[in-house]
Amino acid sequence: MDAVPATTCSAADVGPSGMDGTCQLTVAGGLANGVGTFSFTATAKDMAGNVATKTGAGYYWRIGVKLDDNTIQSVNIGLR
Repeated sequence: MDAVPATTCSAADVGPSGMDGTCQLTVAGGLANGVGTFSFTATAKDMAGNVATKTGAGYYWRIGVKLDDNTIQSVNIGLR
């Protein structure tokens, strides 16, 4: 229940040049258990030298839901 979700990003080039490497993602903020206010920056570049960057922020929290069999199911909720 205290694991931080994995972060990923992806990008595709709609033109003929193709991607120059992979999407790079930087995430900052929040607590070690994966809750709190986070900000992110995702950057991608194509072989023609065009660079695209997307930034954003959101608040994420986690709740535990007790199921009928007395197990706890973790639910991540995000607001951006």
